[in-house]
Amino acid sequence: MDKKLPIGVFLFEIDESFGPNLLAQYNIKEKGVAKEALKEIANKHLEGSGLNYATFRKDDLKYYSREIKLNDKDFLYLGFILRPNEFADTLIAVSDNLEKEIVENYSKDKNKLNDLLKEILNARIELNEKLKEPKIIKEKINETTKLLLDEGNIQEARKLIDLGETVPNEMTAAVKLAEDSFKAKDFKESKKQYLKAAELAFKIGELEINKVLIEKSKTAEYYPLNMKHREEIYKKVQNLLKEISSKTVFFQQAIDLINEAIELSDKMEDDLIIGDLHDLKRYCQDSNKLSEDLKHKESLIKKILDKI
Repeated sequence: MDKKLPIGVFLFEIDESFGPNLLAQYNIKEKGVAKEALKEIANKHLEGSGLNYATFRKDDLKYYSREIKLNDKDFLYLGFILRPNEFADTLIAVSDNLEKEIVENYSKDKNKLNDLLKEILNARIELNEKLKEPKIIKEKINETTKLLLDEGNIQEARKLIDLGETVPNEMTAAVKLAEDSFKAKDFKESKKQYLKAAELAFKIGELEINKVLIEKSKTAEYYPLNMKHREEIYKKVQNLLKEISSKTVFFQQAIDLINEAIELSDKMEDDLIIGDLHDLKRYCQDSNKLSEDLKHKESLIKKILDKI
């Protein structure tokens, strides 16, 4: 199996008093979502960052979770277990489809939920495989062509047959070139090739693939900008922390900037630095609490000094 494919999917709800409740899961490997990972990713959803997704890394695995509005008052969370350095852009591109699948097929029957998650994961795996294997796309085109012929749409069937001769190979070649260009840090060429592949996918009616490739082109386009922005944030954080005092504003400003750097690192899939950023944020939060306590003590001291 391709090392970049998701290896598990899970569905959970969050009770603000009792924490996350795992409703169902389906995994390609026996190992499912770890309890600690589930708790951590639930906490990230509750932090109120304004994002409808959260990510967490543990034991060389990455967890990506997305909020789904089940009805006017209830929310569910759909999570995927990914390997490190796997971009979540495929999942982002089809997020509307994922939400629709969950809402329309939600059941309190755990077996039915497990079956639903299995279908969702297998569909995502097939989607990733189709991006790189023209044979799979050709087989799908042949199935569609047969249906068109059975319905008497001969002209449409002929048109699709002609496209099927060349487009799948051209599309997968463009995707490979886009990926190679991205690895070589030629982000402009990567974006160009992803968009070319997206246009080819649209021609053969692969609308979900089209969405994924457009999202990947955005990842390539904004990667250098995100990298530059993150470097600027690092400099601001360093300057702020050099001026540490009892004033909480320095720590809070640093925490806000670090949160922004974490979000950018998530988008860039920079697994090497994101752990350090989380540690830095935690230390700043601890220092912020100490600073607030010191500020309170300073106020009490001032009141006593004013009395005497």
